[in-house]
Amino acid sequence: MLSKLKISGPSSGPSSGSAGDASTASGPSGSVDTDDINEITHEGQSILMNIISQLRPGMDLTKITLPTFILEKKSMLERITNFFQIPQLLVVANREEDELKRFVGVVKWYLASWHIAPKAVKKPLNPVLGETYSCYWILDTTASTATAEGSGSREKGAGTTGTAFGSSSKGHSSSSREKGGGKEQGGSREKGGSKGHSSASRAEDSVGPGIASTASASRAEDSAGSGTACGTARASNATAYYVSEQCSHHPPKSSYFYIYPSEKIRVDGVVIPKSRFLGNSSAAIMEGLGKVTFHNWNETFTMNQPNVYCRGILFGKMRLELGDKVEVRSRKYCAEIEFKTKGFISGGYDEIRGTIKSSSGEELMVISGKWNEKISFKGVEELDVREIKTFPPVSIDGGALSSHRLWGPTIAALAARDHKTATAEKMKVEEEQRVLAKKRIEDGVEFMPRYFQRGKDLEYEFKWGIDMERGEEEIGREVEEVLRGGRYEIPEYRHTRTSEHTSTK
Repeated sequence: MLSKLKISGPSSGPSSGSAGDASTASGPSGSVDTDDINEITHEGQSILMNIISQLRPGMDLTKITLPTFILEKKSMLERITNFFQIPQLLVVANREEDELKRFVGVVKWYLASWHIAPKAVKKPLNPVLGETYSCYWILDTTASTATAEGSGSREKGAGTTGTAFGSSSKGHSSSSREKGGGKEQGGSREKGGSKGHSSASRAEDSVGPGIASTASASRAEDSAGSGTACGTARASNATAYYVSEQCSHHPPKSSYFYIYPSEKIRVDGVVIPKSRFLGNSSAAIMEGLGKVTFHNWNETFTMNQPNVYCRGILFGKMRLELGDKVEVRSRKYCAEIEFKTKGFISGGYDEIRGTIKSSSGEELMVISGKWNEKISFKGVEELDVREIKTFPPVSIDGGALSSHRLWGPTIAALAARDHKTATAEKMKVEEEQRVLAKKRIEDGVEFMPRYFQRGKDLEYEFKWGIDMERGEEEIGREVEEVLRGGRYEIPEYRHTRTSEHTSTK
């Protein structure tokens, strides 16, 4: 089935090993990833100082245009996938019989995810309204470490490597942990309206060039066993999927959905960064929540994020710090963790300290260490995050509004360290969005997200309910049909007042 999803090329994140490993995917062979290079020269410092001179402490930075030499080669939507590049920790947690051990396992995964980041001071590109990023991983579930099959490669080649193309009689595998198949359901699973102002261009963008546009063709090919995606992979291989969308631009709100069908793991979340200028530093106040669901245990874990501080803007060495308190909660346990920032006189960088408590308040475990080195779970074990292998995803071309389409020229220029071109390409994208925003106002319409809608537990939730009782193949097929866009008609806009104009893209 995955062969019907057009591949846009591998992601530009770390390939394996510790955070910020050099990636050659975005530059000349053998070169160091520009995300790991501090590019603030004397001229760059002058540009920053000119911007800073116009700011006041506490000012919102979301509308400030920052120079391209501090930009990472990916959008925030893709940056979120860093959390899902160490699936082996989630799998180990999900397979624990003991509830406390499962909770500790989720906390390990959460803390270990933060070390996957550029070595230099870089921020991701701000997604534009309606921007999407989708990807997948093919993972070997036979071992408790859940090693990736092919996903670790940076090349977009043949066979199972990278794109996972090939021929096999199965698009997905059946897991021994499945509870059962369930019945095939029709297109009535859409929660949002099927009526709207979808244009021909929207339909083409949703489907994308070279992607099957109808579910019937998909099902026919799947049942025939041709054109599937796992290549020569063994039956133990399983696919995990990720879908994200920018549901609001001011303020920025990035919604995401991740599912690992063979393990019955689902993750939903919304990231809402609010930037502030603080003098010699800036802060990204990270609002929003993440929710991890282990369906086999009917168990949910919620978590927020530490804030991100960029120090040394005016004087001193520039560096990033994670700071402030976070919580990871389940029905029986709570982890309260503080990401400590370095004081003027005492303290160190990147330190964390926290406790795991029962719902009655009993302290069960102390957590300490550094989030980018070793983390100690007192009385249990020590986790060295630098030794955890990471698996970058395979990106899917989601049409004109997909991150790699929108920012492709900008990212290519950043990789070449051509900041003049990067600035010009970035301005093209931003100007087009201003034109579209103005047109929506003139036409009296409101933007409607493609994949997400207003939720209850989270501000935005995945628009289609996924029946986790169904079999792995059925769940995977349903997600892929959503990504192809051939199963659902999705309105682009919703009218907010009567208008004689028709919204077009």
